[in-house]
Amino acid sequence: MRFTKIFFVALIALAAFLRFYHIDQIPHGLYIDEVSIGYNAYTILHTGKDEYGIPYPLFFRAFGEYKMPMSIYLTSLAEAVFGKTEFAVRFPSAFFGTATVLLLYFFVKTLFADQKNHVAFLATFLLTISPMSLQFSRGGFEANIAVFFYLLGGYLLLLFRKDKKALLLFFSFLGFIVAVYTYNAYKLISPLTIFASSFLIYKYFPKTRNVLLKVLIISFLLLLPLIIFSLSANGSARFIETSAFSEFSHLTLVQKIVIYPMIVFKNYLSYFALSFLFVTGDGFGRHGVVGMGPFFRWELPFLLAGFYYLIKKRKTDFAKIILFFLLVSPLTASFTRPSPHVLRSLLLVIPLTIIVSYGLVMLWHRQKKIIKILIISLGMLAVYEFVLYLHLYYVHYPLRSALDWGAEYKQVVLKASQQKKYSIVVINTNLGMVGSYVNFYNPKLKYQMIDNTWKKPKEWQDKKILYITSSDKKKNFYLPTVHHILIDNIYFPNANHDIFAQFWQL
Repeated sequence: MRFTKIFFVALIALAAFLRFYHIDQIPHGLYIDEVSIGYNAYTILHTGKDEYGIPYPLFFRAFGEYKMPMSIYLTSLAEAVFGKTEFAVRFPSAFFGTATVLLLYFFVKTLFADQKNHVAFLATFLLTISPMSLQFSRGGFEANIAVFFYLLGGYLLLLFRKDKKALLLFFSFLGFIVAVYTYNAYKLISPLTIFASSFLIYKYFPKTRNVLLKVLIISFLLLLPLIIFSLSANGSARFIETSAFSEFSHLTLVQKIVIYPMIVFKNYLSYFALSFLFVTGDGFGRHGVVGMGPFFRWELPFLLAGFYYLIKKRKTDFAKIILFFLLVSPLTASFTRPSPHVLRSLLLVIPLTIIVSYGLVMLWHRQKKIIKILIISLGMLAVYEFVLYLHLYYVHYPLRSALDWGAEYKQVVLKASQQKKYSIVVINTNLGMVGSYVNFYNPKLKYQMIDNTWKKPKEWQDKKILYITSSDKKKNFYLPTVHHILIDNIYFPNANHDIFAQFWQL
């Protein structure tokens, strides 16, 4: 028993180490959503208002859409402790990523009460080293925080099934609701889970119907602001932008009725493609390392075995719960493009990890020597793949993913802030959303954004101007003449040492 506790504590410590180690340096810089979250968290912390001056908003405006509030308010708490830093912005995701590992143990232990904790320990270990969990725990991703709250809702629901306590049901549904207020994908997943759970509770636990009704009323009231907002133009903007149906708006109603379900079904199946899960992922640089999928390849045989044993025990409660968990996880993502999309289907990491663990345990218990030899052989492959993943992530990933993260923008802002002799700073729009990085790293920096048609005004002829632009000649930017001075270059950290931006004195 003492060894088990020591092992468990060591496992959680490893989970925390893998998620917190150098998160302020790797990934390479904050990406645009992270600086938006970080800056709004900072303004909320110090002024009680978001970047647009709205006091304590429930929904945060950002880049033509609106963000859910939970991540921003949690980041405010982190910045209150750690300051306006990269570490603070990523702290909530790393913290809840670690907490999810801990919570998974208790969830699986409760779910598989007759398995002597073997499945629970194994699932906890696999989530600890999961590339999918590590990737999104180490960046400021709202989706990673939402996974924790959804799993918390599921765990409390399992406890309610045993104890029938009203508070457990309330906090279970509250967990699902908080997940909705954390990440958009749960607008469908959480209400569907609440509905399915309520139906089963009403059917099998008639003595709790009065409690269920009260909890449902409270849940509806808590979701009402989100429902109203989602029906508005602002609230639906994000879905319209990412909708899988946006290319087919010209179709007739009859055509839409036929084609739309086919699109959703095709997208849905893509999330279970083996190539997506074990080889390529979705191809986005922020969502994984090149050469590896969200899951290790060695997990595939145990995933298939886990499915086999779950289907054999499909009438048991634990099989039904896991299969529901699995089927609902990519549901919202199936209505969006592109598909498959790892971030929007991040919840898949929980049921698939449980299934892999269950398959491995069931195979080991078959007591056949050849099977145990194969498992041990795959164990050696598992060590190799994990070491390979760490090498790819810490050595190659910062170089290959430079375009996907924003460290170069930070350098632009900091170097521009050091150029005190220039009263005028102009930045070409070909550098992208520099303004958000200025807000986060130095909101006091005065600058003007100019487009490719800009020319130096006559009234500025006698003034020294700091001109910041991309070095890409294909973007047709204002070209400095021989009379202008190249001050500095900002380089990508890749092998070619490509130039990201140039500083000119005009």
